[in-house]
Amino acid sequence: MVGVDLSDKKHQICVLDKSGTTLSERTIPNSYAGLEKLSADYPEALIA
Repeated sequence: MVGVDLSDKKHQICVLDKSGTTLSERTIPNSYAGLEKLSADYPEALIA
């Protein structure tokens, strides 16, 4: 699962595995390109 905390300039991202363990945390820019790359990085993830 990919959790996204939306903001004006950047979004905080948290990636969890199926057991709920955090795999990574990072920020991405608030842009179409940033969200498109996130989706491409985790093509089978549920982004909520």
